[in-house]
Amino acid sequence: MRNRRPVSEWAKVQLGDVAKVINGRPFKPHQWSDRGLPIIRIQNLNGSNDFNYYNGSFDPKLLVTPGTLLFAWSGSKGSSFGPHFWRRPENGLLNYHTWKLEPSSKVDQRYLYQSLKKLTKEIEGKAHGAAGLVHIQKGWMESWMLNLPTLAEQREIAAILGTWDEALDKLDTLIAAKDRRKQALLQQLLTVAAQKVGHGHARHRLGVLVERVTRKNAVGNDNVLTISAQQGLINQREYFNRNVAGADLSGYYLLRRGEFAYNRSSSIGFPYGAIKRLDHYDSGIVSTLYLCFRIKDDAEVSSDYLTHYLDGGFLNPGLRSIAKEGARAHGLLNVTADEFFDLDVFIPPLVLQKKIAAILGSAESELRLLRQQRAALDQQKRGLMQILLTGQKRVRV
Repeated sequence: MRNRRPVSEWAKVQLGDVAKVINGRPFKPHQWSDRGLPIIRIQNLNGSNDFNYYNGSFDPKLLVTPGTLLFAWSGSKGSSFGPHFWRRPENGLLNYHTWKLEPSSKVDQRYLYQSLKKLTKEIEGKAHGAAGLVHIQKGWMESWMLNLPTLAEQREIAAILGTWDEALDKLDTLIAAKDRRKQALLQQLLTVAAQKVGHGHARHRLGVLVERVTRKNAVGNDNVLTISAQQGLINQREYFNRNVAGADLSGYYLLRRGEFAYNRSSSIGFPYGAIKRLDHYDSGIVSTLYLCFRIKDDAEVSSDYLTHYLDGGFLNPGLRSIAKEGARAHGLLNVTADEFFDLDVFIPPLVLQKKIAAILGSAESELRLLRQQRAALDQQKRGLMQILLTGQKRVRV
């Protein structure tokens, strides 16, 4: 890389001048089928393989082929909202709340993707939406100003940043493999426990063991939390690099260390929402979109066991049966408190819970180190994006 011509030589263009932004279609439940083309919903961009299908006629512009650049314009901050490539081998159909971007000959698709990744945080800050959700309008998107160097520079910048993406993807693959191994170990341990005590005798309704937390923030707590799939409940400013909550925090729920929150919004790795325990702070506040709860004082439940159980997705079969995407299909799931607390959980005797939690703790420590490496690499890539996509450093072509 080198400093060459002044960056003022780069064109600045509106996105709509170099790429066509195509709206999706709101496929209704009565139009769904068990065959045909998969309808690409927000949760599918987050990795879920749970598809609805459509077998009727459609406008050809709705067809999404492998490698197409998409933009989820309504979704969860820090996860589903923003640019995605359709990476599956089959064609799909463009659903509502997702745009298809068709770049012109003036802009490289991979460069456009990297630019949108960099600007996603800025877009989130200016977009409309609740604390956990965000959306933008098509006109705003089309008028967004894009730095546009020569095509040769675009391709070189995209190739450099793509190398970092490949490294991140390899770490993601390793983390996913370790996580699957941990989940398999948990499944094996649960199977052994079920054989010892009888599976039916250890099934309990969640609401018998925990109680909902709805205490409001009457103490002026300003530690606004959000759920990160990898980091758990974390300070919003640390996660987004700014505060995205409103000025009035009195209506938020106040959580204390060891209590849990369920984010009823699909995200990467958590198609039916993530459930996390507050571990990093003595207290914090969350949006009332979350379902919060604590273990009852008289319940013989290990908090560490329940954390592993919930984080392992063992509530997913039950959640899948009750979870319905909101009418606007922006990833928010319609799961009521009554439905949630009526789900069954497998809780063996306390002594077995503690043994299972201890075994899984070492596996979790290994995962934690890998995730820290991934976070450091991602931060390095963000710094590289800042200097390359703004022209602070020029590439050789």
